[in-house]
Amino acid sequence: IESFELPLLKAISDGASAKDVEFHAAPFLLQPKTEGTDADILVEVPLHGLQPKTDPAKNTLNVHFSLAALIKDTHGEVVQKVTRDRSLQVTADQLKLGNFVEKMNVTIPPGKYSLESAVMDRESNKLGASRSEFSVAPKAKGVGISSIVALRSYTPNVKNLDPNEPFQFQGGSITPTLNTSVPAVQNAMLRLFFTIYQDPSIPAKATVEVEFLLNGQSLQKVPLPLPDADAQGRIPYVLTIPAAAIPPGTYQLRATTTQGGSSASAETEVKIEKM
Repeated sequence: IESFELPLLKAISDGASAKDVEFHAAPFLLQPKTEGTDADILVEVPLHGLQPKTDPAKNTLNVHFSLAALIKDTHGEVVQKVTRDRSLQVTADQLKLGNFVEKMNVTIPPGKYSLESAVMDRESNKLGASRSEFSVAPKAKGVGISSIVALRSYTPNVKNLDPNEPFQFQGGSITPTLNTSVPAVQNAMLRLFFTIYQDPSIPAKATVEVEFLLNGQSLQKVPLPLPDADAQGRIPYVLTIPAAAIPPGTYQLRATTTQGGSSASAETEVKIEKM
Protein backbone atom coordinates (compact mmCIF):
# COMPACT_ATOMS: atom_id res chain seq x y z
CA ILE A 1 0.00 0.00 0.00
CA GLU A 2 1.35 3.42 -0.97
CA SER A 3 1.20 6.16 1.64
CA PHE A 4 -1.15 8.31 -0.46
CA GLU A 5 -3.69 5.45 -0.44
CA LEU A 6 -4.13 5.27 3.33
CA PRO A 7 -6.68 8.10 3.92
CA LEU A 8 -8.60 7.06 0.81
CA LEU A 9 -8.87 3.42 1.84
CA LYS A 10 -9.81 4.44 5.38
CA ALA A 11 -12.64 6.64 4.10
CA ILE A 12 -13.91 3.79 1.94
CA SER A 13 -13.59 1.28 4.79
CA ASP A 14 -15.51 3.61 7.13
CA GLY A 15 -18.34 3.81 4.60
CA ALA A 16 -17.94 7.56 4.30
CA SER A 17 -20.14 9.52 1.91
CA ALA A 18 -18.22 12.80 1.90
CA LYS A 19 -18.77 15.58 -0.65
CA ASP A 20 -16.00 18.02 0.28
CA VAL A 21 -14.34 17.16 -3.05
CA GLU A 22 -16.64 16.93 -6.06
CA PHE A 23 -16.14 13.95 -8.37
CA HIS A 24 -18.01 11.25 -10.26
CA ALA A 25 -17.10 7.58 -10.62
CA ALA A 26 -18.68 4.81 -12.69
CA PRO A 27 -17.76 1.62 -14.55
CA PHE A 28 -17.85 1.71 -18.34
CA LEU A 29 -18.52 -1.90 -19.35
CA LEU A 30 -16.98 -3.04 -22.62
CA GLN A 31 -16.99 -6.38 -24.42
CA PRO A 32 -17.96 -9.51 -22.49
CA LYS A 33 -15.37 -12.29 -22.73
CA THR A 34 -15.16 -15.83 -21.40
CA GLU A 35 -13.00 -14.80 -18.43
CA GLY A 36 -15.09 -11.70 -17.67
CA THR A 37 -16.10 -8.33 -19.04
CA ASP A 38 -13.46 -5.73 -19.83
CA ALA A 39 -14.26 -2.39 -18.22
CA ASP A 40 -12.81 1.05 -17.71
CA ILE A 41 -13.35 2.53 -14.27
CA LEU A 42 -13.91 6.23 -14.91
CA VAL A 43 -13.20 8.81 -12.21
CA GLU A 44 -13.91 12.41 -13.22
CA VAL A 45 -12.68 15.30 -11.09
CA PRO A 46 -13.74 18.90 -11.88
CA LEU A 47 -10.58 20.95 -11.36
CA HIS A 48 -12.45 23.99 -10.01
CA GLY A 49 -13.19 22.02 -6.84
CA LEU A 50 -9.49 21.64 -6.02
CA GLN A 51 -7.28 24.09 -4.14
CA PRO A 52 -4.40 25.17 -6.40
CA LYS A 53 -0.87 25.95 -5.33
CA THR A 54 0.62 28.99 -7.04
CA ASP A 55 4.17 29.06 -8.38
CA PRO A 56 4.98 32.82 -8.63
CA ALA A 57 8.29 32.19 -10.37
CA LYS A 58 6.65 30.31 -13.23
CA ASN A 59 3.27 32.08 -13.01
CA THR A 60 1.53 28.69 -12.98
CA LEU A 61 -1.05 26.86 -10.91
CA ASN A 62 -0.57 23.32 -9.64
CA VAL A 63 -3.15 20.88 -8.33
CA HIS A 64 -2.40 17.63 -6.53
CA PHE A 65 -4.99 14.98 -5.80
CA SER A 66 -5.19 11.23 -5.32
CA LEU A 67 -7.96 8.73 -5.95
CA ALA A 68 -8.91 5.17 -5.17
CA ALA A 69 -11.63 2.86 -6.46
CA LEU A 70 -12.50 -0.55 -5.02
CA ILE A 71 -14.77 -3.07 -6.73
CA LYS A 72 -16.35 -5.35 -4.13
CA ASP A 73 -18.51 -8.43 -4.58
CA THR A 74 -21.70 -9.21 -2.65
CA HIS A 75 -19.61 -10.61 0.23
CA GLY A 76 -17.69 -7.36 0.57
CA GLU A 77 -14.50 -8.90 -0.82
CA VAL A 78 -12.31 -6.64 -2.97
CA VAL A 79 -12.00 -8.07 -6.49
CA GLN A 80 -10.23 -5.06 -8.01
CA LYS A 81 -8.33 -2.10 -6.55
CA VAL A 82 -7.13 0.84 -8.61
CA THR A 83 -5.39 3.92 -7.21
CA ARG A 84 -3.66 6.94 -8.70
CA ASP A 85 -1.77 10.00 -7.43
CA ARG A 86 -1.85 12.97 -9.82
CA SER A 87 -0.05 16.33 -9.92
CA LEU A 88 -1.05 18.68 -12.72
CA GLN A 89 0.14 22.08 -13.90
CA VAL A 90 -2.84 24.06 -15.21
CA THR A 91 -3.77 27.50 -16.48
CA ALA A 92 -6.40 29.67 -14.81
CA ASP A 93 -8.91 28.77 -17.54
CA GLN A 94 -8.21 25.06 -17.16
CA LEU A 95 -8.71 25.32 -13.42
CA LYS A 96 -12.03 27.07 -13.93
CA LEU A 97 -13.46 24.93 -16.72
CA GLY A 98 -11.40 21.75 -16.94
CA ASN A 99 -12.22 18.22 -15.82
CA PHE A 100 -9.67 15.46 -15.25
CA VAL A 101 -10.81 11.99 -16.31
CA GLU A 102 -8.90 8.96 -15.09
CA LYS A 103 -9.50 5.70 -16.99
CA MET A 104 -8.42 2.48 -15.30
CA ASN A 105 -8.84 -0.78 -17.21
CA VAL A 106 -9.97 -3.92 -15.34
CA THR A 107 -11.60 -7.27 -16.14
CA ILE A 108 -14.61 -8.20 -14.00
CA PRO A 109 -16.21 -11.67 -13.72
CA PRO A 110 -20.02 -11.94 -13.98
CA GLY A 111 -21.88 -10.95 -10.81
CA LYS A 112 -23.20 -8.07 -8.70
CA TYR A 113 -20.75 -5.49 -7.39
CA SER A 114 -20.32 -2.19 -5.60
CA LEU A 115 -17.93 0.54 -6.73
CA GLU A 116 -16.57 2.37 -3.69
CA SER A 117 -14.37 5.34 -4.49
CA ALA A 118 -12.70 8.35 -2.90
CA VAL A 119 -10.77 11.43 -4.07
CA MET A 120 -8.54 13.58 -1.85
CA ASP A 121 -7.27 17.10 -2.55
CA ARG A 122 -3.71 17.05 -1.26
CA GLU A 123 -3.48 20.84 -0.82
CA SER A 124 -6.62 21.26 1.31
CA ASN A 125 -6.74 17.67 2.67
CA LYS A 126 -10.45 17.65 1.81
CA LEU A 127 -11.99 14.39 0.65
CA GLY A 128 -14.95 13.09 -1.28
CA ALA A 129 -16.28 9.53 -1.22
CA SER A 130 -19.13 7.68 -2.93
CA ARG A 131 -20.63 4.24 -3.46
CA SER A 132 -22.72 2.80 -6.28
CA GLU A 133 -23.84 -0.64 -7.42
CA PHE A 134 -23.68 -2.35 -10.79
CA SER A 135 -23.98 -5.80 -12.37
CA VAL A 136 -21.93 -7.69 -14.94
CA ALA A 137 -23.84 -10.19 -17.05
CA PRO A 138 -22.23 -13.46 -18.16
CA LYS A 139 -21.01 -13.69 -21.73
CA ALA A 140 -23.84 -14.64 -24.08
CA LYS A 141 -23.84 -15.72 -27.69
CA GLY A 142 -24.71 -13.07 -30.21
CA VAL A 143 -24.32 -9.31 -30.44
CA GLY A 144 -23.09 -7.21 -27.50
CA ILE A 145 -23.09 -3.55 -26.52
CA SER A 146 -21.00 -1.42 -24.18
CA SER A 147 -22.23 1.00 -21.57
CA ILE A 148 -23.38 4.43 -22.79
CA VAL A 149 -21.34 7.46 -21.80
CA ALA A 150 -21.56 11.16 -22.61
CA LEU A 151 -18.93 12.67 -24.87
CA ARG A 152 -17.02 15.67 -23.52
CA SER A 153 -14.67 16.27 -26.45
CA TYR A 154 -13.40 14.67 -29.64
CA THR A 155 -9.93 14.88 -31.17
CA PRO A 156 -9.95 13.83 -34.85
CA ASN A 157 -7.14 12.22 -36.86
CA VAL A 158 -5.05 10.94 -33.95
CA LYS A 159 -1.73 9.45 -35.10
CA ASN A 160 -0.68 6.05 -33.78
CA LEU A 161 -4.04 5.48 -32.11
CA ASP A 162 -3.96 2.28 -30.06
CA PRO A 163 -6.29 -0.21 -31.81
CA ASN A 164 -7.31 -1.55 -28.40
CA GLU A 165 -8.32 1.89 -27.08
CA PRO A 166 -12.10 1.71 -26.46
CA PHE A 167 -12.70 5.46 -26.63
CA GLN A 168 -12.13 6.00 -30.33
CA PHE A 169 -14.35 6.91 -33.25
CA GLN A 170 -13.51 7.25 -36.95
CA GLY A 171 -9.78 7.60 -36.37
CA GLY A 172 -10.16 10.10 -33.53
CA SER A 173 -9.99 9.99 -29.75
CA ILE A 174 -12.96 10.52 -27.43
CA THR A 175 -12.82 12.09 -23.97
CA PRO A 176 -15.81 10.80 -21.99
CA THR A 177 -17.66 12.61 -19.22
CA LEU A 178 -19.94 11.27 -16.49
CA ASN A 179 -22.00 14.47 -16.60
CA THR A 180 -25.09 13.77 -18.72
CA SER A 181 -26.81 17.13 -18.06
CA VAL A 182 -27.24 19.43 -21.06
CA PRO A 183 -28.87 22.89 -21.11
CA ALA A 184 -31.90 23.22 -23.40
CA VAL A 185 -30.44 26.14 -25.36
CA GLN A 186 -29.74 26.78 -29.02
CA ASN A 187 -26.69 24.92 -30.38
CA ALA A 188 -26.30 22.76 -27.25
CA MET A 189 -25.87 19.10 -28.17
CA LEU A 190 -26.43 15.88 -26.30
CA ARG A 191 -23.61 13.59 -27.44
CA LEU A 192 -23.51 9.97 -26.31
CA PHE A 193 -21.01 7.24 -27.15
CA PHE A 194 -21.33 3.45 -27.18
CA THR A 195 -19.84 0.49 -29.03
CA ILE A 196 -21.59 -2.48 -30.57
CA TYR A 197 -19.77 -5.83 -30.75
CA GLN A 198 -20.86 -7.96 -33.69
CA ASP A 199 -20.83 -11.74 -33.43
CA PRO A 200 -18.65 -13.02 -36.32
CA SER A 201 -20.56 -16.31 -36.37
CA ILE A 202 -23.79 -14.53 -37.39
CA PRO A 203 -23.89 -13.52 -41.08
CA ALA A 204 -26.49 -10.77 -40.57
CA LYS A 205 -25.28 -7.24 -39.85
CA ALA A 206 -26.10 -5.66 -36.48
CA THR A 207 -28.73 -2.93 -36.21
CA VAL A 208 -29.48 -0.51 -33.37
CA GLU A 209 -32.56 1.35 -32.11
CA VAL A 210 -32.50 4.21 -29.59
CA GLU A 211 -35.47 4.77 -27.28
CA PHE A 212 -36.33 7.73 -25.06
CA LEU A 213 -38.31 7.00 -21.89
CA LEU A 214 -39.86 9.30 -19.30
CA ASN A 215 -40.98 7.80 -15.97
CA GLY A 216 -40.72 4.36 -17.54
CA GLN A 217 -42.99 5.24 -20.47
CA SER A 218 -41.59 5.01 -23.98
CA LEU A 219 -41.75 8.33 -25.85
CA GLN A 220 -39.94 7.58 -29.10
CA LYS A 221 -37.97 4.83 -30.80
CA VAL A 222 -35.55 5.67 -33.58
CA PRO A 223 -33.61 3.15 -35.70
CA LEU A 224 -30.11 4.37 -36.53
CA PRO A 225 -27.90 3.46 -39.49
CA LEU A 226 -24.67 1.73 -38.49
CA PRO A 227 -21.32 1.81 -40.30
CA ASP A 228 -19.38 -1.38 -40.99
CA ALA A 229 -17.57 -3.04 -38.11
CA ASP A 230 -13.81 -2.67 -37.74
CA ALA A 231 -11.30 -5.54 -37.91
CA GLN A 232 -12.15 -6.50 -34.31
CA GLY A 233 -15.90 -6.60 -34.96
CA ARG A 234 -16.55 -3.32 -33.14
CA ILE A 235 -18.92 -0.58 -34.27
CA PRO A 236 -18.21 2.61 -32.26
CA TYR A 237 -21.12 5.05 -32.48
CA VAL A 238 -21.65 8.68 -31.49
CA LEU A 239 -25.27 9.78 -31.10
CA THR A 240 -25.79 13.55 -31.47
CA ILE A 241 -29.13 15.19 -30.58
CA PRO A 242 -29.90 18.95 -30.40
CA ALA A 243 -30.80 19.58 -26.75
CA ALA A 244 -33.19 22.41 -27.64
CA ALA A 245 -35.41 19.88 -29.46
CA ILE A 246 -36.05 17.95 -26.21
CA PRO A 247 -38.40 19.30 -23.49
CA PRO A 248 -36.60 19.83 -20.16
CA GLY A 249 -36.69 16.79 -17.89
CA THR A 250 -34.86 13.67 -16.78
CA TYR A 251 -35.01 10.83 -19.28
CA GLN A 252 -33.77 7.28 -19.68
CA LEU A 253 -32.10 6.62 -23.00
CA ARG A 254 -31.88 3.00 -24.08
CA ALA A 255 -29.92 1.63 -27.04
CA THR A 256 -30.89 -1.86 -28.22
CA THR A 257 -28.84 -3.72 -30.81
CA THR A 258 -29.93 -6.85 -32.65
CA GLN A 259 -28.08 -9.29 -34.89
CA GLY A 260 -29.82 -12.37 -36.20
CA GLY A 261 -31.92 -13.66 -33.31
CA SER A 262 -29.72 -12.09 -30.61
CA SER A 263 -30.05 -8.73 -28.90
CA ALA A 264 -28.40 -6.63 -26.19
CA SER A 265 -29.19 -3.27 -24.64
CA ALA A 266 -27.67 -0.53 -22.50
CA GLU A 267 -29.19 2.57 -20.98
CA THR A 268 -28.27 5.78 -19.21
CA GLU A 269 -29.98 8.72 -17.59
CA VAL A 270 -29.86 12.09 -19.35
CA LYS A 271 -31.04 15.42 -18.03
CA ILE A 272 -32.17 18.31 -20.22
CA GLU A 273 -31.99 21.43 -18.06
CA LYS A 274 -34.31 24.40 -18.43
CA MET A 275 -32.37 27.65 -18.69
